[in-house]
Amino acid sequence: MTHYFITIQEYENMKVYENDHVYKAIEMALVKQLGRTIGEAILHRFMNKTIREMTVTSGVDLMSAIVIR
Repeated sequence: MTHYFITIQEYENMKVYENDHVYKAIEMALVKQLGRTIGEAILHRFMNKTIREMTVTSGVDLMSAIVIR
């Protein structure tokens, strides 16, 4: 899996949908862990949250997709 690097400020403030690389990395992580149907449904439900909110409220390991630098 490809990791996407973000800053702590991006982690705290950026919405999931605001960066295509982050969106795709999170989408791939969700699909890998939950399957396509459930993974995409969860992503669409939470894409307006910040990345921090998404990683805290998700029951899956999204930090495997992104690295905070």
